[in-house]
Amino acid sequence: MKVREWVIISLLGFKWETPQGFMDQPWMYGLVRMALFLVAVGTAFTINSLPWYVGVCILAVANFVASLVGRKRAYATFRRLHLYLAQGETDPQERASLEADARVTDKELTARLTSLKGLEKVLLRL
Repeated sequence: MKVREWVIISLLGFKWETPQGFMDQPWMYGLVRMALFLVAVGTAFTINSLPWYVGVCILAVANFVASLVGRKRAYATFRRLHLYLAQGETDPQERASLEADARVTDKELTARLTSLKGLEKVLLRL
């Protein structure tokens, strides 16, 4: 959940809102997250009290919910930061722009995030 939040808030331009370790090596956090998920999947196959497919379904739902909650929290952080920046802004035009960004819907942020992820993939190929 937190890793997803940090990834999204970094892509939206607020990397300084993430922990130093994540800023230095974000791939390590993704690797640990994946390793823990694989251990949980492996555990789902070894538990005798539940059929394996029930455990895998529970993990899939938990992973989906964690991603959803992480995205919602990142969007809330994005809005909170824009409101905070708008309060300290002296230029009325810049303040209005920051306040408008604070009112962006989840759907608009998802579209912005999708375009940023595409740009990130292009930049990584260069």
